[in-house]
Amino acid sequence: MISRDAGGRIGRINISGKKIKTPCIAIVVNPNKMTLSIKELKKAGVELIITNAYIILRSKFREEIEEKGLHKFFKWKGLIYTDSGTYQMFSRNIRDIDNKTMVEFQEKIGSDFVTPVDVFTTPHDSYEEAEKKLTETIKRIREAREFTKKLVCPIQGGVFTKLRKKACKELYSISPRVFAIGGIVPLMNSYDYSRLVDIVLTCKENLPSNIPVHAFGAGHPITFALLVACGVDIFDSAMYAIAAQENRYLTPYGTKSLNELNEFPCSCRVCSKYTPAELFSMEKSEKERILALHNLYVTLEEIKRIREAIRENSLWELLQIRVRVHPKILFAFREILKKHAKYFMEHDMFPKTRGVFYSGKETLLRPEIKKAKKKLSYINKRKSKTIKLVPFGEIPKDLYPAYPFLHFEGFEEKKEIVEWKNYFRLLLSYQFGKGAEKEIKDFELKFSKTGKPREVVANGKAIGIIHPETGFFIPNIHGALMLKRFLKKVFVKKEAEEYVKSGRDLLAKFAFTNDKVFPGEIVCIYNEENEVIACGIALLNSKEINEFNYGKAIKVKDTVH
Repeated sequence: MISRDAGGRIGRINISGKKIKTPCIAIVVNPNKMTLSIKELKKAGVELIITNAYIILRSKFREEIEEKGLHKFFKWKGLIYTDSGTYQMFSRNIRDIDNKTMVEFQEKIGSDFVTPVDVFTTPHDSYEEAEKKLTETIKRIREAREFTKKLVCPIQGGVFTKLRKKACKELYSISPRVFAIGGIVPLMNSYDYSRLVDIVLTCKENLPSNIPVHAFGAGHPITFALLVACGVDIFDSAMYAIAAQENRYLTPYGTKSLNELNEFPCSCRVCSKYTPAELFSMEKSEKERILALHNLYVTLEEIKRIREAIRENSLWELLQIRVRVHPKILFAFREILKKHAKYFMEHDMFPKTRGVFYSGKETLLRPEIKKAKKKLSYINKRKSKTIKLVPFGEIPKDLYPAYPFLHFEGFEEKKEIVEWKNYFRLLLSYQFGKGAEKEIKDFELKFSKTGKPREVVANGKAIGIIHPETGFFIPNIHGALMLKRFLKKVFVKKEAEEYVKSGRDLLAKFAFTNDKVFPGEIVCIYNEENEVIACGIALLNSKEINEFNYGKAIKVKDTVH
C-alpha cells in the first residue's frame, strides 16, 4: 500500500517484474471482436487487460493462442487476467465446461491470473440454493489450487451476507493472487447499490487485507468512487465497447445516448475533434470504434481522478459529489456509513492535512467527525471555556486549532484567540487519551513567524513539534518516552531492529502488534526484548501490520540514540 483515504487505497501489484497501480481497471479484450486495437489501448494508458478463456476455447484463434500464448498473440507485455467464462455460461445456460479443463487451459495459454469455474449465484436464489452453489464453488477453488499458483479466488453467496462471510472465512487462508467478488452484475443492472456495497464491505471485513479485491463486472465509471471507498482494488470493463455498440456515451455521472447530445461535455481526443452529429452520421463500425475510444478515455480518467483524490485525502469529497448522480447511490452511501462505520473508523487516516468539507448530512457520518467526537470525551470541558461548533457540539475554545475543528469547512468560521499553553494541555488528552496531559507538565512552546507554536521543549530538551497543518503533537523519542503509557506498541522483528534504529521506516514484513492501531496514530516501536527503540506514525492499521508482507507499516520519526 502506498497511500490511503476512506476505505480506499493506492497499491502496487508486482508479478515477475510486471507492475500495475491500484485501483485499476482490467479492460476486456475479445480476440473475435477487437473494437479497439491493442495499440490504441496502450496509447490510452491501459495497464491491465482481461480476456475470456471460455470464448478463447471456442474461438477460431484457439490454436494460434495455444501455440503463441496470450502475451505474444495480443502483443501485450503487461499482465493479462483471464476469466473462466462463468457469467457467459450462466447467461447462455451452458453446462459443458469442466473446472479442471478451464484452469489447465488458462495455465497453458499463459494467463497471469487464473480463474476457476465458480457457480454464479443470482439475487433471486434462495438461501438454500445460494449455499449449495457456494459449497460447489469452494470445492472448485480448492481443486484449482492444485493446478495453478496464479489463482483468482471468486467469492459467491448471492445476496446473503451470512454466506459471503462464510465464503471469506473458509477461503481466508487460500492466499490467491486476487479475491474476486462475483454475482454482483445483476445488482448493478437493477440499481440495487445498497446490497452491492453491503456485500463488498462484508467481504472486505472478512478477507485478508494484503490481497487485492476485484469487483467482477463493475465497469461503469458511475460506481468507481463508491466501490474504491469500500476497498475495491480492481474493476473490469467491457462497457467501453458494449456501450459504443449501442450508441451510448459514458460519463462519470451516467450514460447518454449519442443522438440526445448537442455538444460533448468532454475534451478528450474524440470529443475535441468531433461533434455528436458528425459522429452519429459516420459508418457504423467507425462510429463504434471512435465512441469506444471516448468511453475508454472517460473510464481511465475516472480511475486516475480517484487515485489522485486518495493521494490528497479528498476521496470523501469526490465521493459525495459522485453519489449524487443517482438517489439509490446516495442512499447506499448513507447506509454503509451507518452499517459499516467500524470498517471506516479502522481504515481512514486521522488526522489529515486536508480539511473536511460539508457536502450534505452524510458528512456528519464521516469517520473523521466520529473520531473527533470520541476524542472530545477524553477532555474535562469544565476546566475550559467552550464554544459551540456544528457538528461537534461544545468544544474547548483553546482546542479550536486542532484537526478537524479549524479544518471543518461549511459552517460559519470561528475566530478565537487561543491561549497556546492551554491548547497543548488540551491537545495531549484529546490526541492521546484521558490523563495524557499529566505526563508533560513543565514545558515551553517555541513559536514560528506565523505566531503559532512550532516546537515543544521540556526539561531543557526538545520533545517534539506541533504539526503546522493538523495542529497535532508529533513527539520525538523524548516526547514519546514521556507519553509511552498512552502510545500503542508495534514490535520489530530481530532481523530489522538495527535497520529501524538507524532511522529507516519500519516495513510491514518485520512488524507485528497486539494493540488496536489506527492509521495516523503515533506509536512506539519496541524490539523483541520489549525495549522502546523508536517512535513514528502508523501508516497501516493493526490487521494490515500483521498481514502485509510488503511496504511501510510505520513512518519512523525518531529513534533512541
